[in-house]
Amino acid sequence: MLKSTHEVINQSLPLINYNVYKSDKSLQRILEKLLDKSTYNKVTNYLSIYGKTVGSEEMLIHADIAEKNKPILKQYDSYGRRIDIVNYHPSYHILMKNGLTIGSAAYGYNNHYIGSHITRGALIYMENQLEPGHCCPIVMTSAAIPVLKKLSNVLPDIWLNKILIQDYDSSNQPIDLKSSITIGMSMTEKQGGSDVRANTTMAKPLDSTTTQPGKTYTLTGHKWFTSAPMSDGFLTLAQLEGSNSNAPSCFLVPRYLPDGRRNNGFQIAQLKDKCADRSNASSEIEYNNCFAILLSDPGKGVRTIIDMVQSTRMDCALGSSGGMKKALHIAINHANQRLINNKKLTTYPLMLNLLTDLTIESEANTVTSIYISYLYDIYQKSLDNKIDNNSDSSELFRIAVSVAKYYITKRQPNFVFECMEIFGGNGFIEEFPMAKLFRHSPLNSIWEGSGNVISLDILKALKSLPLLMADIKLCYGSNSHLDSYIDKLDNYIAKLLVNED
Repeated sequence: MLKSTHEVINQSLPLINYNVYKSDKSLQRILEKLLDKSTYNKVTNYLSIYGKTVGSEEMLIHADIAEKNKPILKQYDSYGRRIDIVNYHPSYHILMKNGLTIGSAAYGYNNHYIGSHITRGALIYMENQLEPGHCCPIVMTSAAIPVLKKLSNVLPDIWLNKILIQDYDSSNQPIDLKSSITIGMSMTEKQGGSDVRANTTMAKPLDSTTTQPGKTYTLTGHKWFTSAPMSDGFLTLAQLEGSNSNAPSCFLVPRYLPDGRRNNGFQIAQLKDKCADRSNASSEIEYNNCFAILLSDPGKGVRTIIDMVQSTRMDCALGSSGGMKKALHIAINHANQRLINNKKLTTYPLMLNLLTDLTIESEANTVTSIYISYLYDIYQKSLDNKIDNNSDSSELFRIAVSVAKYYITKRQPNFVFECMEIFGGNGFIEEFPMAKLFRHSPLNSIWEGSGNVISLDILKALKSLPLLMADIKLCYGSNSHLDSYIDKLDNYIAKLLVNED
């Protein structure tokens, strides 16, 4: 046995077995502010139980294993038959089961109390602190629910019924044999990216006599970035054959045909080699006479998926806020243990100043992203007639979620880098958590519209800015510095709107 050359001391212990919810005072405060007292008491119990789960050593080990063991694509079976199966590590399925069962996708729609989508926002916010890769299919599934709700007269009831079930069934079989389902998105193509009107995938009707929603088609073309390719169905965009318009229509591509056979036209070309989110597969798809169901009116595909886009953008903001909070907690945990000249890092004014600055920014992001889920709750409840219909709720949510998505997600890389730097060299090593957090940090800014795309969307919604300002002005009078900033922002927006006219 080799003799040890030294004793390992002054290395911080990892942040494990902590309650993610109870350690997050800013999350608790904003929930208490937005929910009535009885609802808050019920919700805080629910979130506290889950906070203990996602902060447990057991789940953090599963998160680490899932990220280190990338999915594997198997296109053919031993006999040469096309199967297009992606195999995931068992830890990934445990993460998915954990998140979907608690309601990180469907909770807001299954619970009808005022604020249910706020609770669901808190769930996905904490879910991202466990492991962000598996959150992608959860976010897409959640975003598909409002689309399927609006199209309940087009699709068989089983689609909406099973996406709302808070469970996870990883089996590869027709949906009538599964306990629950997940839905993916398959939108962008090589030549277009966010410009989905440049899509070239063509849709040919199986029954050429009509083009109304609910009719079946075959799709021919490709998709450049389809995450979670083992989902049970995919919302996708394609051009109708023979149409003179370049406006795409929206379709549902099921993994299995109505008669139970595999949808052989849905083919996985290859998996992407991503710098992060490695637990979850992202793929390139070929549609080779792929069976699909028309969901939208012809040429109205973008309008059909708009709720899905906005929901995903909200979750990008929530995910980045969660990722920053995780990085901050890990940095504080380290600084509270690490000694320099026999004094904790947290006793040094420079370090204390940095941690304070990071804490303030993190709290602002948490409050903002949860508040966006509050606006989403108002919007959804108005659609469900659970509260008085607010004709402005959709416009306010649209402009607010775009602003939040743009700013919060863009701040994440720099924020996480500051936390990484606190670790010194250990922060740059893959065996420590900061490296993974940093690799992941740019994703939410890129996903569902990168910075310039979001900016253009905000420009399209300029006339909604007064609604946003009216909402911001509710804070007026709480702080003189904030009041001054609100006045400057209000004047700037007024000038912007004059120039626009």
